[in-house]
Amino acid sequence: MINLKQFKENLETLLIGSQIGDGYFQITRVVEVEGEVFKVKKAKVIFSRGKKKLGFNLKMEFEFKGLKQLEGTEGSFKYSEFSDDGEIEVLNF
Repeated sequence: MINLKQFKENLETLLIGSQIGDGYFQITRVVEVEGEVFKVKKAKVIFSRGKKKLGFNLKMEFEFKGLKQLEGTEGSFKYSEFSDDGEIEVLNF
């Protein structure tokens, strides 16, 4: 399993300062990352319905601030269940 503290630090490096929503919002903080991310060597690949997938099940929360006409606003958004249940297939592992 991947260390969630390190995973959160990687998310912070990648996301803080990123603009979302057509540039109207900027991520300012990764508040919470909970759950599991599996790995074997680089990542765990799970075969589900005949497709290769990474194994993860996370709960995450981010804070943002408004930009452009929304400057001065702030808020947060939360993924209460962010998992690999979708149809995304890992092609190059």
